[in-house]
Amino acid sequence: MTSVRLLAAALAADLATGYRYNLTGRTGRPVERLSLEPPRTPLPADVYRPAGLTPVKALLLVHGLATEGKDDARLRRFAEGFARAGLLVIVPEIAEFRLRRISPTDVQAASNALRTAVAIAGDGVPFAAGSFSYAVGPLLVAAAEPEFSGRIGSLFAFGGFFDLRNVFTFALTGRHEFLGEKYEAAPDPFVRRLAAGFVLNRFGGEEREKLGALIDQDREAILRACADPGLSLRARHFARALVEEDPVKVIDLIRKIDNGILLDMWKVSPASVIPSIPGKVVLAHSTADSLVPFTESQRLHHALRGRGPCTLALLRSWSHVDRAAARGRRKGGGAMTVYRVMREVLAPGLPAESGRIRARSAKESP
Repeated sequence: MTSVRLLAAALAADLATGYRYNLTGRTGRPVERLSLEPPRTPLPADVYRPAGLTPVKALLLVHGLATEGKDDARLRRFAEGFARAGLLVIVPEIAEFRLRRISPTDVQAASNALRTAVAIAGDGVPFAAGSFSYAVGPLLVAAAEPEFSGRIGSLFAFGGFFDLRNVFTFALTGRHEFLGEKYEAAPDPFVRRLAAGFVLNRFGGEEREKLGALIDQDREAILRACADPGLSLRARHFARALVEEDPVKVIDLIRKIDNGILLDMWKVSPASVIPSIPGKVVLAHSTADSLVPFTESQRLHHALRGRGPCTLALLRSWSHVDRAAARGRRKGGGAMTVYRVMREVLAPGLPAESGRIRARSAKESP
């Protein structure tokens, strides 16, 4: 059988080249793909398995806020690559995530994804779960539920977050920090609309429509709206949040609109369940991410280290969850770091209740 190292190298090379040379296809095994539907499984799911081989591990992959869901071409190639390397890969369809909105009930959707994958995998194979972007939060919170205790051996998070409140302040201000290191970046317009839309849900009728039109307007237009006496005080708080540059003040404005918004953010944040997150955790994040700042994975890694084994790989030459051209000298590791992450994912599964694994960081100097 092809070694894990060789397969990890093939996967890393395919990711780096946009699958131009199909090295995983040449190196790994043929893949069988099966689509399952309820009531056979809790959620619709695609299952990828190595043909003629007993899988060494089952891996759940939870898609992010993508309109294509489990049929996203990037996700399918990812799943096929892992299956060629000997894993049973399960990719459920999460209808809520395809809508590209966020909700505190997303943890229930992630729990259903876990139930689907556990049912398909059965009891005879080690089990791992991975997710991308926003889905990292609901999945880690769901994995901490007692229902899944003792079943999850490892978790993989690509471009995820620690506390959704920090993602919101980044979306509106472009600022983020970790342990005193401060950064500024231009947030992707999508994450700004996503964050503002979540708050906007607390408004109704004509006021909601008027405020929604402000989200993509320039600073001067929004400042004029802040002074509009025809807007309620809550509506003016919303307008001010759109132009506020201090993350702390953004949170204060959201609290004044409705403190329940912050509580809903907390419900999907891994920060709320750190001691209960099971298994080994592998985090990977691009330092050029314009949707979720990489400092969120730094925060998550920092919090998880005291709980158990956890690694963090900061990547350059990537955007959010896609490869991108490197621009100058950037913090984070290159191809070797991606290779190490692939080795972690492909490593033979360990029982969920196995002994301690020494925690380490996979960060690489630029």
